[in-house]
Amino acid sequence: MRDGRHSNPGARPKLTPEETLRVLQALEGPPPDGGLWTGPKLQRWVAEHLGKRLSLNPIYRLLHEAGFALRVPRPVHRKAEREAQEAFKKNSAKRWRRPGQRGEG
Repeated sequence: MRDGRHSNPGARPKLTPEETLRVLQALEGPPPDGGLWTGPKLQRWVAEHLGKRLSLNPIYRLLHEAGFALRVPRPVHRKAEREAQEAFKKNSAKRWRRPGQRGEG
């Protein structure tokens, strides 16, 4: 009996090198519906143009390997929400504070 892991090439890629090139070329321009490319948008593009239905995992892996990074703006908290958070902090019970913090005991 011998260990065959070293000679096992693994599963075939979901996309051929030519299909991967087409996807990367599509990513150079804007998506069909405008805005920014997202995983689901690219997933739909692959299904429509290449006829392959891929889950989001290989789509995200392709984007990562191509050097794309997640670019989502951070949420903006409204003033009322900030005031509510501050009020909650000021009114929180002393028993929830860590030992050594101001207002203890």
